[in-house]
Amino acid sequence: FVPYSAIKWIDLFVVRRRWGTGILTMMIPWFDFDLIIHLEHDEIEIEFPAFFEFRDVIENWKENGLYVMDHLDLFKRFPDEKAFKENFSAYFEKNYHDIAQQYGLEDPRISFKKTQW
Repeated sequence: FVPYSAIKWIDLFVVRRRWGTGILTMMIPWFDFDLIIHLEHDEIEIEFPAFFEFRDVIENWKENGLYVMDHLDLFKRFPDEKAFKENFSAYFEKNYHDIAQQYGLEDPRISFKKTQW
């Protein structure tokens, strides 16, 4: 439990995830949301499957005074559920390597422990 008042800001990224080492898991692109919650003296990182409905959570946070930095303009780029479902994975499959280099993201993330680029 972290009270809103303890949160300085939240960074929202996308991370390419690789689960396992099998041929099938290497061929299917899997992209998760990656939240970095900045506190006064610490950070909390949360990774979870990307879904359009998370937009409602972000809007709720903004209404409650939390600043969310959507570095990749996710909900502008994919403004409705149809666009998100049809284009999200294809966009990141095509562009993720460059995005990862620009923002220092793992490419792909293969462990549960955050590593540095």
